[in-house]
Amino acid sequence: MKYKKKTIYIDGMHCISCETMISDELNNVDGIAAVNVCSKKCQAEIKYEKNEPEFENLKKIVEKLGYSASPEPIENKKKN
Repeated sequence: MKYKKKTIYIDGMHCISCETMISDELNNVDGIAAVNVCSKKCQAEIKYEKNEPEFENLKKIVEKLGYSASPEPIENKKKN
């Protein structure tokens, strides 16, 4: 089965525990097949099969955990 990918960018992560907590919560979203969170890259790669998860829903989950989320890379967002 081939999955589509969506990347969101997350600010505030600093360790594996952060990655695990975010990954666990995002994996609970209907339609998401897998999540790979990387604190070094400040991003979460989300794999889904049919309907793309809405960014605003993902953002709410991430913010509930105490982080911030962006559809754009964090570095670019800070420069503007």
